[in-house]
Amino acid sequence: MYSNVGLGEKTYYWRVRSNNGAKFSEYSDTRSFVTSIVPPILVSPENSSTNISVNPLLNWEPVEGAVSYRVQIVPTLPNFAESRLVFDESGITDTEVQVNGLNPNTRYYWKVACETDSYETPYSEVWLFTTESTSDVEDDKIPSEFSLSQNYPNPFNPSTTIEFTIPNAGDEYIRPLQTKLIVYDIIGREIKTLVSEHKTPGYYEINFNAENLSSGIYYYKLESGDFTQTRKMILLK
Repeated sequence: MYSNVGLGEKTYYWRVRSNNGAKFSEYSDTRSFVTSIVPPILVSPENSSTNISVNPLLNWEPVEGAVSYRVQIVPTLPNFAESRLVFDESGITDTEVQVNGLNPNTRYYWKVACETDSYETPYSEVWLFTTESTSDVEDDKIPSEFSLSQNYPNPFNPSTTIEFTIPNAGDEYIRPLQTKLIVYDIIGREIKTLVSEHKTPGYYEINFNAENLSSGIYYYKLESGDFTQTRKMILLK
């Protein structure tokens, strides 16, 4: 049985001839095959490890034939949909990458693929690690419920502040939630996206500048997890 492990991305040519004990036949037609690059093998952090730094160094074994590597990380669940990626970096020429600013006490899943000049290999196995707790995240600093406050000042000209809170999902892990805060005009047209990213539990304050908008009534809508709330604000110039 033929194995391509260690051959990298190469083209090989082969042919066959027979021998009847007296002489050799002519060679057969020449045929070829191309070996593929195998996915990387992850090294550290070890799978299912805990108390990992929020600025971890990820590394994997080198793969012959790889020009570079691509690393993806998602929180909480091994669903690598584009909207859930908290880290997605390609063109990494080393076999390690420094990741900064992950959330504390959070479960993360990661995987690595090889890149060549012409294609990207399938990804490696998916591994899991959980980040350490830090003194920056304390129970009394995590909201107990969602909220979207009335903007202030209101009426405003030309800027105003919008505050909202995101609670924990209810278990020991601090789960980032996909969160959107969008401003609409009075007929429902989207005016500006103020937030569109995963947010960890906490208190948030967003400034909205409407210097290029006309006076009138506007709405701002918060969506986070299963929570949705809309409030009205008045721009008065």
